[in-house]
Amino acid sequence: MQNSGLGFALARTHFGALAALPSGMFSVWHNISGSALAWWWRRKDTNNSATN
Repeated sequence: MQNSGLGFALARTHFGALAALPSGMFSVWHNISGSALAWWWRRKDTNNSATN
């Protein structure tokens, strides 16, 4: 499922709070890892253009 918020809501509604846990954890992980990767790529591009 592409939308972790929707996955969380559907899992909680139909299966209970424990079933919604993976979707909630993935949402947090996705935000942290995406921001870290964007920061790393930005720094990498800046360092490469300075040496060229």
